[in-house]
Amino acid sequence: MKAAERDWLCDGVGEPDGDERRITDALAGTRWRGDEAALLRALEEDAPIGHTHAPWTRRAAIAIAASATLAAAAWLVPGRGPATPWTLDARGALRRGQWITTGADGSAELSSPIGRVTVGPDSRLRLVRADKREQRLELAEGSIEAFIFAPPRLFLVDTPTATAVDMGCAYKPEVAPDGSGLLRVTGGWVELQASPVATRVPAGAVCRFGPGGQLGLPRFEDAPPEFGAALDRFEAGDPDALDTLLARARPRDSLTLWHLLGRTEGEARRRVGATLANLAPTDADVVSGAVALEPLALESWWERLHLSW
Repeated sequence: MKAAERDWLCDGVGEPDGDERRITDALAGTRWRGDEAALLRALEEDAPIGHTHAPWTRRAAIAIAASATLAAAAWLVPGRGPATPWTLDARGALRRGQWITTGADGSAELSSPIGRVTVGPDSRLRLVRADKREQRLELAEGSIEAFIFAPPRLFLVDTPTATAVDMGCAYKPEVAPDGSGLLRVTGGWVELQASPVATRVPAGAVCRFGPGGQLGLPRFEDAPPEFGAALDRFEAGDPDALDTLLARARPRDSLTLWHLLGRTEGEARRRVGATLANLAPTDADVVSGAVALEPLALESWWERLHLSW
């Protein structure tokens, strides 16, 4: 993309080519103009279908896909960003830098054209940034529940240890006083970042993060108890737990093993790769490349894996 086109898409500056203008003009005509609160209520009232580990509804799946596209149109077309990005308990706009503090029995509700955030008890949250380029909150302590239908990577939640990058989903981060915490994803998926590591957490999975910037390995909540216990020991620094971890892994636990490739070395990594290949077969060159941590091979395997969860 030329610099002039990129400036126009982001800021309305410069001149786009014909294709860029035709695409954004076409999307602008379908921009969502209804009541976002009504949409959220409709999604919550629908009955769940499909796999229990991904509790989406048929109506939700259609609406989320449509809303993400329409939200993208609203943000890509110059001048279409919301005038008041976040309101607090419907009382007015939330100011940048403003802290929200809830007590033991308290809660708060934030709403925006891109979604809704419910702040739980004993929590401290503030708005860091709210513009067309980025919507960022900081959760210092406590918990929130986020339901977001923005374009990927637009909405972020900072914690003392890691940043949750929204990819279009519903999720709940929890932060303890020491900065450690847990991310639980109920719809879509989230990328959890703590430089230089990034972890992908899909619906039905959780991931822990430690006070020193350590990211745990993601796991599905329905993982067998033996697998979960072995993973706990491995994350606590017990290398001998790897034997049980690999022996007890199901095909669905390929989520954990794919991430484990980057957390092991030498023979241990080769064993992880061999187990993963048995659970989720792929081309031999993809396996060897992934064991060597080649980015293209890892992405190729990931694309095959996540379709089966």
